[in-house]
Amino acid sequence: MEKPDHLINRITLVNILAESYMIESYLQMTPYDSIAKDELARQYYKDLFQRYKITNEQFESSIAYYVSEEKSAEKLLNDASTMIVSKKSDMFATEEAGTDLPN
Repeated sequence: MEKPDHLINRITLVNILAESYMIESYLQMTPYDSIAKDELARQYYKDLFQRYKITNEQFESSIAYYVSEEKSAEKLLNDASTMIVSKKSDMFATEEAGTDLPN
């Protein structure tokens, strides 16, 4: 596959994928109200893409490029999975630290 003009670098894409997974997990736990849930998803992704200064087209073409080869796809997904576990561990560590505070 030909390299896209505005390819997102792999490390940044790993972070975006990890955050995207977390967004999707949150949306799955959100009570079903199709209009509100769809709007919430749009807003989360809009915020995510604005933070990384990317477009949806850049995201999609970068994903397609990196997953066009099996080894590249596997590494990308493994790195995103590792990032998710790390973010989850950080989140739980922060929550646990908060419970140790004196009343």
